[in-house]
Amino acid sequence: MGYFEQWASVEMANFDAVARPLQWEIIFKPITGESKNEELVHSLLATLAQKLDVYDRAILTKQKYMAGDTFTLVDIFYMPLMSYMFRMGFGHMITDRANVKAWWESVSSRDSWKRFGVGATV
Repeated sequence: MGYFEQWASVEMANFDAVARPLQWEIIFKPITGESKNEELVHSLLATLAQKLDVYDRAILTKQKYMAGDTFTLVDIFYMPLMSYMFRMGFGHMITDRANVKAWWESVSSRDSWKRFGVGATV
């Protein structure tokens, strides 16, 4: 259980904490009639690039999935916002990183993901 909690915390602190505000700025603010904060978007993208570099070079070089060599709920935590990265026009941030791309191709090709049409694929 502790291992799961560790990797779930990594997702929450290092991906969700950056990708969710980006999603808000790009997708939801315009829906509410607010203007996106371009400076904040730029900052979030720079931070997210750094985080994805760590995933690419330090985590996914050692294991196939985000919490080890088995697909887990932790991977599912990443999937909706990763999908939104493509919808927001930032899918290249995933596809430009070989290990993150391989992870995404693996998880987004799962029948359950494709069956419900919830996500983008590479």
